[in-house]
Amino acid sequence: MAPRAAQPEGFIGSSKTYWQEGLMDIERMINMHMKWKARFETALRQRIWLDAGAIAVDKGCLLSNWLHGEGWARYGFSRAWSDCVAAHSNFHRQAAIAVQQINERFDLPVQEALGGASPYALASQALEKALVRLRQEGRPEQDDGARKGAAVPSSRRVVDGAPPGREHRP
Repeated sequence: MAPRAAQPEGFIGSSKTYWQEGLMDIERMINMHMKWKARFETALRQRIWLDAGAIAVDKGCLLSNWLHGEGWARYGFSRAWSDCVAAHSNFHRQAAIAVQQINERFDLPVQEALGGASPYALASQALEKALVRLRQEGRPEQDDGARKGAAVPSSRRVVDGAPPGREHRP
C-alpha cells in the first residue's frame, strides 16, 4: 500500500490560522484551496494514497466552518455567499473524484486528472471566483446590518471537529 499523505492545511486540527481580527481571511483560503493541485500532483508522482472519502466531505474544512457559521451570519443574505457554498461543496466533490482516479492509476497523466479542462480544475476555478465575489460583494461595510450579529441557526453550525473516521487526511 502507498504511504499516506499528511493532513492538508485548512482542515480541522491544522496548525495554520486563517483569521484576522476575528474575520476569515478569504485571500488565504483561496490560496490554501488552490494548493491542493500541487498536493495531488505530488501524490501522483510519489504514488501516495489519498483518502478520497475524507476529501469529499467539506464539513471538516475551515472554509466550510466559516461559511456555515460567521460567514452565514454576515453574508448569508447575498447571492455571493450561496454561490460560494455551492462552489466549495462542488470543489470537494471534484477533488475527491480526482483523488480516486489518482489512487486507481498512479500512471495517470496529470493533465487528465487535474489539467485546465478537467472537472477538478473547473471546480477549483469556480471556487476561486466565488470567493473573490464574496470578498468584493460581501464586505462588512456594505452590510445593511440586517444579519450582523444574527445567531447562527443550529442547522447551519459545523462542529469544531470531524466525527471519528471523518478526519480529512489525504
